[in-house]
Amino acid sequence: MGLDLFGRVIRGIVSVPSVFYEDVPIYSGYFDVDEAARVIESKALPIIDSFDYGEASVLAMEGILDSYATALWLYLTDSIESSLAVKPFIEAVSTHIFYRGRSSESYERLAEEIRELYRDEKDLYVERLREIVARNIVREIIWLGRDPRKYREKIDRDYLEHLLLARAALGRIGLFMGYKTEIHKKRVEELYEHLQKT
Repeated sequence: MGLDLFGRVIRGIVSVPSVFYEDVPIYSGYFDVDEAARVIESKALPIIDSFDYGEASVLAMEGILDSYATALWLYLTDSIESSLAVKPFIEAVSTHIFYRGRSSESYERLAEEIRELYRDEKDLYVERLREIVARNIVREIIWLGRDPRKYREKIDRDYLEHLLLARAALGRIGLFMGYKTEIHKKRVEELYEHLQKT
């Protein structure tokens, strides 16, 4: 894909690595590399006749958490809908792409299962999301060649809020458009306090 950021987003790539088969994403984020290699070598997609929506919703949530882009967006907005709108990604991480009965209706059923799972386990997911975002901030500080123990002291709430806003946006796309700023500010505060303790 090279440096074609917009082409990647259009094709539903919000997590890396992603594996395509005949221009369709079939694996994304965390997956069994050996299985993906076998699928590509066989030149035939596996077929799932009996689709477990509950298991698939867990796989989808794990895929959302595995992608910093989707995890950060979910953490800051508290809206699962943006991730669900990236259908190729959700289908790949949930194995829905392999379901013989795959249709708009089956995808909507899967999406509803994911919504329900997120609602039911929200406290757990918010805690995991905060950890994911914190780890990624520290990792990016390291990538910049800085010592995270020293550099973290320089991060104040305003800097953190700006960093997260810039990191979650694509240019100006995603800048406080269509979501509540209250949840964003609350999550920045929670993350700031978490970073101070760790």
